[in-house]
Amino acid sequence: MSIEAIKMFISKLRPDDSIGVVVFDTTADVLIDPIFKKDFNENFYSKLDEQKTRGGTMISSGLLKSK
Repeated sequence: MSIEAIKMFISKLRPDDSIGVVVFDTTADVLIDPIFKKDFNENFYSKLDEQKTRGGTMISSGLLKSK
């Protein structure tokens, strides 16, 4: 996982764009519910910075959680 790449992507968002984050390996967890860029605060970036690499990847779990 590249936190810096995610932060770079976020920096390109417009105020009315939204983003949410789902982290997954063999299970999926919603890390951050969708939020508009204009409503970001340090809590959003803190949650990203706290993430550690997880085990194997089951992408279908992540896709199901993001709906």
